[in-house]
Amino acid sequence: MHKQNTTSAGFTIVELLIVVVVIAILAAISIVAYTNFQNRAYDSIVYQDLSEAAKKLELAKVDLGHYPHNILQSPSGFKFSKRAYLESVNNALYCINHSHDQYALGAISRSGKGFLVTSSGIREDATVTASSVCAEVNTTWGGSPPEPRSTIHGYFPGGTPPAYMNGWSIGWNWTN
Repeated sequence: MHKQNTTSAGFTIVELLIVVVVIAILAAISIVAYTNFQNRAYDSIVYQDLSEAAKKLELAKVDLGHYPHNILQSPSGFKFSKRAYLESVNNALYCINHSHDQYALGAISRSGKGFLVTSSGIREDATVTASSVCAEVNTTWGGSPPEPRSTIHGYFPGGTPPAYMNGWSIGWNWTN
């Protein structure tokens, strides 16, 4: 009698575990790379929005003789892209010191990076809070300010109509 060798083809459990681990490592690397790419895109959009806003504010100063004190005086033509801004905090703040005709515009990207615009340019990695933005123009956010000032919020968690729609200030020109 002739004995026939029968072996079954397939993968061992160790081989399957190695493949699963390699796939998991590749997926983790891809997710991190995608997140970093997405955050850079958000930062770029916010930087561009603020750059356009700064130009429009300078044009408004020429027309008005001072920087805009309120929404009605704000220049038209620049927009803020909602999807690029953080939605868990007040993500955009405009503070103007009327006496010294200075403004500061702070914004927080969805990545968490802060940007601050003044007449001298845009700063990245800035701390953007109500008090820090207004401090840039030598005034305070609330209470009795030492200088007449105006402030405008961007997204404000819990903001209610008519000033806010789903937390987004209607005073800003938001796009999706």
